[in-house]
Amino acid sequence: MAKKGHPDKPPRSANAAAEPTALAGRAAPGRLIGHVGLLAVLAAGALAVWLGYALVRPDAQAWDVPDPVSPDMTAPVVRAFLTARAGVLDRPDAAAAWGDFAVVCDAHQIYDAAQTAYEHAVELDGADFRWKYLLAIVLDFRGAPADEVSAAFERALALAPDFPPGHLRFGDA
Repeated sequence: MAKKGHPDKPPRSANAAAEPTALAGRAAPGRLIGHVGLLAVLAAGALAVWLGYALVRPDAQAWDVPDPVSPDMTAPVVRAFLTARAGVLDRPDAAAAWGDFAVVCDAHQIYDAAQTAYEHAVELDGADFRWKYLLAIVLDFRGAPADEVSAAFERALALAPDFPPGHLRFGDA
């Protein structure tokens, strides 16, 4: 004897699970509220992280980024300074930006600006040999006291003890 269903409902087919229903693809109301709540918590967390970073992030203007451009410089040199300085203004918390700016200053013998920029690069990333080594060279060029220059080379060579040019310059300092 065949089983009869409810007279108001159509008969159920064998693959009823694969058939779409009116609520297919929609979350239940309780789950929807949970998803919205989760998104709100994530957004609040992201905002808190961003605001916290903005409060502790180094400010390029607070560090007074030098502007070594002068009227007697050629256009390519001015572009190099402006590009490197813009990198610092865009990313004042990036040691590489300060170091790149310092290299441009150093290459054009603007040693006071180079020293300032190298010091900031070292402050932001004291584990990068380049900035400590190049700072020591600039200190030497600027005629800093021998003990200060020697200490700067020692700090740099502690990070790269197998760097022969560093030992040569350290010996000359």
